[in-house]
Amino acid sequence: MKSLLVLVIVIAAAGALFFALKLAEDGGTTATGGLGPEAVAPTEDDPQPPPAELRGPDSGSGRDIATPAQVGETPTARAGLNEGFDNALAGSVQNERGAPVVGATIVLGRASLSTLVFVNDPVDRTGERRTKTDAQGAFAFEQVEPFESYSLTVKHADYSKAELEGVTVGAEGRFEQPPIVMMGGVTLRGYVRDVTGGAVPDATLHLDSMFYAMNEATEHDHTTASDASGYYEFTNLDPGNKALSVAAEGFGNAFINGLTFDSGKPAFERDVTLEVAEMICGRVFDTTQTPIEGANVVAIAYSNSTQQCRDAAVTDAKGEFCLQALNAGKYTLAVKKPGYKAINNVRADTGSINVVIEMSPQASVSGTVISLASGEPLTSFTCILRQTYENHPATSQTKIKRDFRSRDGSYRLTDVPPGNYVVEARAKGFAGSYSDPFRVDQGGVVKGVMVRMTSGGSISGVVVDGAGNPVGRARITTHDNTWTDSEFDRMMGDMMPTNASKAQVTTAADGSFTLSNLMPETYQIRVKSGAHCEFIKQEILVSEGGDTSVGTIELMAGGTISGVVLDATGQAVAGSRVDLRVNGRTSGIPRFYQARSNASGKYVLANISPGSYRLNAMPPRAGRGGGDFLLDMGDLQQNQKTINVADGKRLTIELKIGGN
Repeated sequence: MKSLLVLVIVIAAAGALFFALKLAEDGGTTATGGLGPEAVAPTEDDPQPPPAELRGPDSGSGRDIATPAQVGETPTARAGLNEGFDNALAGSVQNERGAPVVGATIVLGRASLSTLVFVNDPVDRTGERRTKTDAQGAFAFEQVEPFESYSLTVKHADYSKAELEGVTVGAEGRFEQPPIVMMGGVTLRGYVRDVTGGAVPDATLHLDSMFYAMNEATEHDHTTASDASGYYEFTNLDPGNKALSVAAEGFGNAFINGLTFDSGKPAFERDVTLEVAEMICGRVFDTTQTPIEGANVVAIAYSNSTQQCRDAAVTDAKGEFCLQALNAGKYTLAVKKPGYKAINNVRADTGSINVVIEMSPQASVSGTVISLASGEPLTSFTCILRQTYENHPATSQTKIKRDFRSRDGSYRLTDVPPGNYVVEARAKGFAGSYSDPFRVDQGGVVKGVMVRMTSGGSISGVVVDGAGNPVGRARITTHDNTWTDSEFDRMMGDMMPTNASKAQVTTAADGSFTLSNLMPETYQIRVKSGAHCEFIKQEILVSEGGDTSVGTIELMAGGTISGVVLDATGQAVAGSRVDLRVNGRTSGIPRFYQARSNASGKYVLANISPGSYRLNAMPPRAGRGGGDFLLDMGDLQQNQKTINVADGKRLTIELKIGGN
């Protein structure tokens, strides 16, 4: 049932992406009617909230609404880690000649497929870490949170961008990566001219990934300007698909998507012709005819050509805007403003100076957060709007999340689209707790939605090694009972339907642990320790006010696989990705291990759970924009080996890639 629900969410996200690309036809420009939102009245016998008020667009209530928390004051119900991680991620950067690259910027992040599927959302970079290479080209990140699939992105002005994916960091030890090689990249050059063939100097040109136009990014990947002859040049570009935007005073903007750069060709040429600019002007109002200030208005003209025109403006205090860098023609206008329903179907011709656009306000949800035990309001908490589904108990977190400091426990969430929801509240010392479900209609106001906070339940146990000795500093994390830690699950992130609390702790010196303030649900826990294979336990039922003991958890050292990756000539291959996957179907959670060969072509996969696996290697080019997908798949099939791993045993296996 849950897999079907996840599929529905993914299809909905894909549909949203399609309509973002095409500026869907059905974005209305007027407020919808109806009787307004509905809410299910609370049924508890403890102090009751006022009944949810069902009204139209917000006319104000005079209620003392909570103020958002200040930056750095985010409350949390997540169990904290007792100690830092005794580990390091290290490596070096060099050029094709083997010389160290000094001053390269290294970014450690968790970018995943979600940045592609949910491309309309801004990429979350809050967890990224950055450093620079030293005089020897070396870099290191200390005390890194363990994770199986980090990415390393390397940038330097004299080289094209380099990326290393699938970087694994465990809880303990030093995780040395193979040298990252930076190469001179592709060059894009050409001339910017007007329709008569004359040079356009001082044009500003930006070159970005193909998703830039759909993403709310504020920084461009590459920027340059045309000289007096209209000539421009971008150097050291990485291979892949790009979009070029060109702007010059007095001319319509040009946007060219679908530029594909191949590392096998060192230089590409693309001339750009700009037309004399025309304009579209107008005003943006709400349903009460009040001007809307700060609305973003974007005009896009689509054509069969790869070159398009688009421009953007922000409304002033009078709600007025003017798009002044357009080519002559017909345009689709898209308008966005927090608190209002986005509009994407307004049509206008250049020369129009009185385009009137009406925006409908989004709904708001307000209420109070109290302690169920005492009936007292909470003064510091986080509220999250979660989507509910018919005939399914799981919920999904939306993007609406705010921190509050409030004397009376009140909160107010705004910019809420129509849908069925619950409000989740999180606070220190409490389990995440939900309100009763309610419905929100376009522009409505739902009030009196109360969240009663409880202490939840807990999971406890003791972690020991094979000899019965306590394992301290092992990392324990909670997950939904069906969590697989696959790339797809990571992609879904908080969108994955679940009511399970996310918590993590480390074991004490005696191996004991307690995960507290968990919402009643069926859980999976994962136990990780640097010298042992990961332990996974499912079907842990947590009840309100109870402690579920999982007893003594014995960790195995697991097996080890090591060897060398060679090419068809017998030479060692550095940076090859080595994958180990479960062979065939499994009744439990599928396990996956990954490593990269070092400068000598050697690789090590340690702490592997006993079982049957498939082992193979991928060339360093795979996934870097310069590889042949079919050739890579051929390599996989050719060098794949089926092996059996036993606890405490070590296997030495040589892998060959690129053979016939």
